[in-house]
Amino acid sequence: MNNPKIYSLSTVGIVKHYNQDYLLHEQRTDFTGNNGIGKSILADLIQLIFIHDDSLIEFGTYSMDKDGRSAYTLPKDTSEGYAFMNIEVSENAFITIGVCIPNKRSKRLKPFVILKDLDLDKNIEELTFSASQLPFHNKFINHGQFLGLADLTRHFRDEHALCLQYFITNDDKSRYYSFLYKKDILSINLSIRSNLKSFAKIIQSFSRAKSLNLKNSKSLKDFIFEDTEKDYQELFISHKKELERQIQEYKSLEKEIEELENKQVALTHLKTIEDEKRIAHLISIKSEIYQFKKSRSSSTAKYNASRSSLEGFKKNLDNLKAREPRLSCILLTKETSVSLLRNEVNALRKYEEYSKEIEKLRQEKKSIEDCDAPVVSTFEKNDTNPDDYQTQDLIKRIKEFKDIFIQYGSVPDMLAKVEQQRSVLSKRRTELQKEFAANETILSLIKLREDGSILSQVIDKKQSLSSGQEATLFNLIDTHWGKPSSPSDGTMYTESLSAFSKENIIPDQASGGYWLRMGQINRFIPPLQQAQLFNDPDKLDQALKDMESTITAAKSALQAEQKALDDFERGSSFQHEKINLDYQLDQRLKDFTAYENYETTAYLISQLDERFEKIVQEIQSCKDKQKELGLTSRIDTSKSVEFYEKDLTAKNKNLIKISSQIATEDTRIKTLKDELIPSMESKCSSDEIDAIKFTEKYDQKLTDFKKLYPEEDPKNYDQGSIRTISSEELVQKYQSVRERYNQEYMLIVAKFEDTSNEKNTEVNDQVNQLKYNFHILEQALLGSRIKHIDNITEILRELNGSRLGIVEAIFETMLEIFSQTSKKFSQYRSVINGLNEFFKGKVISNKYYFQIQFEARKDFTIDWIYKLQDESASAYKSGEIAFSDISVESFVEDFFKKATGFKRGIKFSDLLDPRTYFELNTKLENEAGDKETPGSTGETYAALVLLGIGRLSKVQSDSKKGIKFIILEETANLDATNFGTFPDLAKEHGYQIITMTPKPYGSDSEDGWIIHHLIPGKIDTDINFPIPSSYVKTNRTSTPLLEYIKSQKK
Repeated sequence: MNNPKIYSLSTVGIVKHYNQDYLLHEQRTDFTGNNGIGKSILADLIQLIFIHDDSLIEFGTYSMDKDGRSAYTLPKDTSEGYAFMNIEVSENAFITIGVCIPNKRSKRLKPFVILKDLDLDKNIEELTFSASQLPFHNKFINHGQFLGLADLTRHFRDEHALCLQYFITNDDKSRYYSFLYKKDILSINLSIRSNLKSFAKIIQSFSRAKSLNLKNSKSLKDFIFEDTEKDYQELFISHKKELERQIQEYKSLEKEIEELENKQVALTHLKTIEDEKRIAHLISIKSEIYQFKKSRSSSTAKYNASRSSLEGFKKNLDNLKAREPRLSCILLTKETSVSLLRNEVNALRKYEEYSKEIEKLRQEKKSIEDCDAPVVSTFEKNDTNPDDYQTQDLIKRIKEFKDIFIQYGSVPDMLAKVEQQRSVLSKRRTELQKEFAANETILSLIKLREDGSILSQVIDKKQSLSSGQEATLFNLIDTHWGKPSSPSDGTMYTESLSAFSKENIIPDQASGGYWLRMGQINRFIPPLQQAQLFNDPDKLDQALKDMESTITAAKSALQAEQKALDDFERGSSFQHEKINLDYQLDQRLKDFTAYENYETTAYLISQLDERFEKIVQEIQSCKDKQKELGLTSRIDTSKSVEFYEKDLTAKNKNLIKISSQIATEDTRIKTLKDELIPSMESKCSSDEIDAIKFTEKYDQKLTDFKKLYPEEDPKNYDQGSIRTISSEELVQKYQSVRERYNQEYMLIVAKFEDTSNEKNTEVNDQVNQLKYNFHILEQALLGSRIKHIDNITEILRELNGSRLGIVEAIFETMLEIFSQTSKKFSQYRSVINGLNEFFKGKVISNKYYFQIQFEARKDFTIDWIYKLQDESASAYKSGEIAFSDISVESFVEDFFKKATGFKRGIKFSDLLDPRTYFELNTKLENEAGDKETPGSTGETYAALVLLGIGRLSKVQSDSKKGIKFIILEETANLDATNFGTFPDLAKEHGYQIITMTPKPYGSDSEDGWIIHHLIPGKIDTDINFPIPSSYVKTNRTSTPLLEYIKSQKK
């Protein structure tokens, strides 16, 4: 490979081409896709990689935006986007060049280069890197984030062992362009401004077929020639002041003589005031020197103090940095010690927990040993789990169980007692209910005396009854008188008291009761339980009242007994005397629930040996677990956790103290580095500047003083009134004289034409700077030759001779200006001849040749400049030039008309511009040159591209190495025949072709080319599909790019 080539083009954060890498073929690469897919953006990016001056950048594509697309609209979702090329300098040796594109016009385009080393002066072999290190877009992105240039520089250095160097200032960019030229990356030195402008214009030409008109002479001139009208204007402007000065000087001569005497009078008067001002100034300036000396001493002392503080801060920072490793080591040691102690304290705490558990188990074991549990028969109780009962609860149960067990002797006997007691209580409750019901009935009958009751019949008849009759009456008290309407089972009634006759009631001596004959049935009647009522009918009412009272009392007694029974069965305290039973009740066995509780206790006692053994095992288990804790000899288990926690707390506090100290010192280091030292450096710098400023002012004042008053001693502050009169008064006095001097000075400046209206630069500076120097005014009014008013007469003799010299100088300057115009005219003709030479043999549409015609204007010939030297001297040799109040331009225009006889109006700018003197025309003609064609759109574009290639070939030397490329952005305008011209042309001159087209052309070449088919994105229309459809094509095959690359590596 003779020349370096563009290996790939990549983008990062760019609209359409968001993050892409495009491999470029060494001869031809096509970018294809629908309109709006971003093909033109690639052409813009290639331009930006080489052209970074906003004034030279021009995009050829059109935009809906009225201002068109600019570089600053290209970044997408980032403040800075990147476009870069990997350049293969030699086989497997690469460098990368690119540009950082900001999204704001306030920021600059920044080119960059990625090399193996930062030293641009090293040989290119020392700066290149291999293909394995090639940077593509993914290396510009770190964890999904776009990086700024500063971060990117560190990223390439740290992560990829490559050096990214970017360039900001014009000087930096010039160094960058020189590097590309010297290292044979480019064959044109773009650090030369004219080369840069040419290169920019040529690159842009491939993208602006719509703006370059081959039939328009001005459009052709603007494209082919770098110089503009502005360049010639600048050449003229550089001489214009000299011409104006010469003309002005000529006109001034006639006025000068009559003004000299007036100037002499005015200057003499001004000199008198100036001497008075000098004396006042002498005294005032000495006072200022004295004050500046004081300020110098004060500012120097302040600077020394600041510098001392800064040194103190730096020393403090050095000491703190020196302490950092030692403190970190101490902190690590302390942290390790605290961590070990914390672990051991936790282990000791667990050890103590096990010890407490052991002690608890031992107490339980002793409690079991001491509880003296009775011996009970072993039996099963499936619903009881001994583990559900605490030992203390079990001991309490045993104590309660022992007494009752001793009393009854066995658990079955306890059960028998429960059943027996339950039966007795049940029977007694039944009796109570009956007694209560009977009493209720009697009481009810007594109170109500219902007609439907036997009792009411007996009471109404007031019959005397025997004890047997009365017992029978109360026994059958619920018997109805008369047949009831709603009987139930057991209901009885009678309609006669004969049932209670003495004949039917037979006493039973054995029981004390009676037998009632009821037909063939006899019923036992128990004896009366209360005193007889019906033995004396006369006292019946009183007896009934007494009986009512007795029954009410009996009810109360029955209720009290019922409550005592309820309390007994609930297990509450009860009144034993209230229960009318000849039976020994035991409330401990009040019901089966109480029994089951004792039965459970008996079962637990039967399992006591197993519990005891289990406790012994648990004690041993706790001891084993204590051993497993692995307490070291540093821990005395006889000491409490609190003892070691205090030690741990103390060490923690010490650790925190050290950590706090480190944090404090880190904060101090940060404060020193980020705040105090920078602040003090700034203050020190400011104080130093002040000290230097006052020192310089003091020294300057001394210097100025010595220049102004070399005979005076500036340090003699005690002389005169410097210390006896205040500075303000001295200055005021000086200012008063100076104001009078300045007013007179201004009157003189305004009075004379050569100083009025700011005509004299030096005097104007004096006025603007309020200096009013007498000698400068004298010099301005009298000139450098006269200098002083005493020399006026002698100078007048020389004025006439000077006038003729001025005339000669004017024409010499004109010749110097317009000789450049003539020289450029000849150079332009040579450029066109060179291009036509290049076009030879390059056929368009297989039959037409492209040529540019250079035609000198006949009505506006360049020959007038050649006549200028001969005719100007003879026409104005006498020195008699009739100057009027016209500009230099008008003077030259008039001279041109007199010298050439040109009658029409002419602009000075046209006279300067060599392009005014010729026209350019283009043509497509056959080989014989006897037939022209206007050219189709495709032929016109082919001619335009051919012109661009021609310009490029003239700017880039074929003898010097460097990448060479052609961008064909309007290939849709070409037919296959015309397109076929350019691959051969490119191959001949070593160019890489990059095309942008909706539909690429084929090729007869066997070498093949790369085609990238750009695919629009689905989610965001401003971001294309990340993987384009790329192929390597030949005239016979089409192979996917990745597949082709893999096949080349095998």
